[in-house]
Amino acid sequence: MVFGEANSFGLPCLTTDVGGIPTLIKNDLNGKTFSLQSGASDYCDYILDLFANFSRYQELALSSFQEYEARLNWSVAVKTVQQIMSDHLS
Repeated sequence: MVFGEANSFGLPCLTTDVGGIPTLIKNDLNGKTFSLQSGASDYCDYILDLFANFSRYQELALSSFQEYEARLNWSVAVKTVQQIMSDHLS
């Protein structure tokens, strides 16, 4: 839920590539996932690279918001659950 909330403000998410997180955060679309072995310098390098190319950061911020609008919000989640229940009951 926190990733969707961040994306709703156009904030890309930086996170660890574990569990179901990669189904929410798509690299260079609405953030970046890092391996468990990644250190702070890997995160910092990614952030510095984005800020060195600020137009790229702006694109990432916009696509983060678009991902929220398209799939990371409660309306979409409810419709998905309704569809699953409908399919199951049919």
